[in-house]
Amino acid sequence: MSERGPTAVSAERSDAKVWYALAAVLVVGFVVRAQVSLLPAHLPGEDGAYYLVQVRGVLRDGRLPIPDFPLLFYTQAGIAWLLSAFVDQRAAIVAAVRWTDATVPVLLAVPAYQFVRDFAREAGASRAGAVLAVIFTGIAATVSHNALFNASGAIKNGCALPFSLFFLFHLYRALRDGGRRSLSCAALFLLVSSLTHVSALALNGTITVFVVAAAMFEAPLRARALRLAVALAAILAAVVGAALLFDADRAARVLGVLLHPARFVTGVPDAGLSTLGFSVRIERVVTLPFVWFSAALGALGFYTLWRYRAEAAPTTRVILWASTLTTLFFSLPVLDPDLLERLSAVAFVPGLVPLAYLMCRNVAASVAVLPLTGFAIAAGALTVKTLLVTGLAGPAHDELARFRAAVPPGRNIVLARHGLGWWAAWMLDTHFSNYAASARTRRGDYDAVLLLEEIEQGAFGRVLTRVAPGTPGVALRDGALLAGAGFTTLAEGRYFRLSRVEARP
Repeated sequence: MSERGPTAVSAERSDAKVWYALAAVLVVGFVVRAQVSLLPAHLPGEDGAYYLVQVRGVLRDGRLPIPDFPLLFYTQAGIAWLLSAFVDQRAAIVAAVRWTDATVPVLLAVPAYQFVRDFAREAGASRAGAVLAVIFTGIAATVSHNALFNASGAIKNGCALPFSLFFLFHLYRALRDGGRRSLSCAALFLLVSSLTHVSALALNGTITVFVVAAAMFEAPLRARALRLAVALAAILAAVVGAALLFDADRAARVLGVLLHPARFVTGVPDAGLSTLGFSVRIERVVTLPFVWFSAALGALGFYTLWRYRAEAAPTTRVILWASTLTTLFFSLPVLDPDLLERLSAVAFVPGLVPLAYLMCRNVAASVAVLPLTGFAIAAGALTVKTLLVTGLAGPAHDELARFRAAVPPGRNIVLARHGLGWWAAWMLDTHFSNYAASARTRRGDYDAVLLLEEIEQGAFGRVLTRVAPGTPGVALRDGALLAGAGFTTLAEGRYFRLSRVEARP
């Protein structure tokens, strides 16, 4: 029987401490996220009920009632189906949505740890350096504003990101070792993340482009990178094709970015930060915490590349370049403001890679990274506090529950403003639309057209919504189409009024 020497024992203990650091990060990340996902009486955010409606549609009809990327909803529906053996279906749906939101996004710390493990071995990092690298990247991955802002209202976004970083890690392994197993894992995670959210698809495609481009400057990696590019391009094409079946609008937007990228660069502004050339909308977006945090990670990536350009292995340089460029590209203020707001929110994911490498190379870098970590924690805490007061207030929730008895029998559609529509569909158990025009064009499909209006502030916690009592349908995007229609009030409370539209809208 062979005996282990002191070096092996020491290495094992070092690995154990890194594991403990990862476990601590996962526990803290779950506890923090649970404050938003599990503890409130109702899902926070106006869009929280969107997931409830989607999962209910899959369980009832076998398809999504609202076109979207399908993977998360079908997964949640599967979990709800299993839970329905123990509780009623509505409770099972709520539990499935809540628990996926509380657990899956936190797993972003796992591929970050995998990068730390490989980088630590390459750099010969000390135990303290590896532990600190796991902690610092784990904080950014689980409790920063970027990681927490998508709780409840953007669950599919948060659930897609861990698989995007898993994809990047296995792409790094496939480029480094050329193994089929790594390529298969990269392909799997590319599919999973890309079919979960459109931002993940954009992130994955951009990472692939930058990895291949950076590999062209490393002679030993060119042939392998080209083979990877062919395989990944085929998978991305298949994903876009599948997305066209499930959500043609979002898939068309992805194709639009590929075919006409200049369309998503903002035009010449005429107001706002005129000295910098930013428009009013860009001025609003660039003040968001996740824009600055992602940009800071990108800048950190450039420093890391400059400082360790000679020491890093060729494959590592490629991954660092691709991660840094993706992070900065997704944070550019010259992008269209709506696009910038979406992309900068996910840009921090590849930004974790240079952070991990820097910490593994130089444990003293923790002093420089500490202010950024403090900012991430403070912004994350503010995010949790904000989300906790944006959900449907308890009295408003109970009021909608009482309205359910006033809904006429048969197949109905309720008209409600964006955000409120998800809750109307879930609580009243009806179809819904944000447009009066849809009720006109599809009136023959329904037994009744209903209108749900807010008549007092405060239905969604401290979020102030525009309330204009006395003007039916004014909150709808095309509420003017309801002018001249007749209305019969079915139920009225403190916050809402439910009416039946008697005339064709």
